[in-house]
Parts: sequence; structure tokens; C-alpha cells
Amino acid sequence: MFAVGHIALGHITGKVLGKATGHNPSIPLLWTLSLLPDIDFLIPGIIHRGPTHSILLALLLCAPFLIYKPRKAAPYFAALFTHSIVGDFLTNGGVMLLWPISSEMIRHDSLFRMGGTTESYIELTLFGILILMLVASRDIQRLIIKETSSILLFIPLCTIIIPAIYKYPIRIPGTLLIAHLILLGIMALSITLFLIQALKEKL
Repeated sequence: MFAVGHIALGHITGKVLGKATGHNPSIPLLWTLSLLPDIDFLIPGIIHRGPTHSILLALLLCAPFLIYKPRKAAPYFAALFTHSIVGDFLTNGGVMLLWPISSEMIRHDSLFRMGGTTESYIELTLFGILILMLVASRDIQRLIIKETSSILLFIPLCTIIIPAIYKYPIRIPGTLLIAHLILLGIMALSITLFLIQALKEKL
């Protein structure tokens, strides 16, 4: 699954679970966690879909929050968890799900291949649902204008842009290109407005 699918899936899962638990999660944090495992693109010596995609590692890191603040932590853990399990493992890719216990790349015989037409349409559908949710809940206004944690979006922004340009040329299907550009635009605008506001407050 590509970045647009990971972010959309994490957002949808996190917001639905947040509604069920009575907690309205931070969108920048949801988006950051939904793409965080792909930070391995930026770390020399770590293979893609390796340790950063481990569900055991995710559980260990999130355990204190899930124990002490389960309602608040659940949406964020779901966004992180869905990246490796739904976004990568179920799209027929090898994933190091059980690191550090095992370094085996566990595979799943998916009905659709990574980057295939079926997956592209699934990601586009998820993206469409994400946009509808942002507009219907007016979260788009909160994200762009009022969200104080917008600076977190710098992480997914870099995780998408840097590998695509410099280190790991990623061939994004044409059907997903516009969706990626829209997400990048939203993140860049949110970060820019946050920085402008922070600068104004200091002057």
C-alpha cells in the first residue's frame, strides 16, 4: 500500500475508534502514526518493512499508554497497527511482524499485488472516504487553521517526499498521483500556517 492508502486507513480507523471510545484524536498524530513504520526509508541500514513494521515493537511502545489511557491511546495504536497488518501484510508483501523475536519476513498470499489496479482502486476509495470525513466533520478546518500539533505532519511529509526524490525512487501509480499531491498539499499548508502563527506570537 502507498502513503495515501496508509494515511487514509489510519485516519478512518482512528476516527471510528475514537468515536466509539469518546475521544476525538489529533489528526496530525493519526497521520504521523499511520505512516511512521515507513520511516525505515530514511534510516540507513534498515530494510524496508523490517523492524519498524513489527507489531510486537508497536505493542511494546504503546503498552504504557494503552494501560493507563486506553480510551485515548486506542485510536492512535489502531492507526499504527493497521499500517503493518492491513496496509502491508495483506497486500502480499513480506513484513517483519515479529521482530525482535524473529527476523523472518512473514508473507501473505494476497488476491491483489502491491501496486496493482485493484489495490489502487481500494486506496482511492479509502482516500475518498477520508476526504468526505474531513469535510463532513469540519476537521479540514481544524487541521489547517487550528491544529496545534500540525508540526508533527513534518514526519509523514518527509517520509513521502524524501524517498521518492532522493533515495528510493517510488513509482506511484498514475491513478494515485493526484491523491498523493492533495495530501501533501494539505500537510504542507497545515505546517506552513502553524509556523506563521507561531512566528506571529513570538513577534
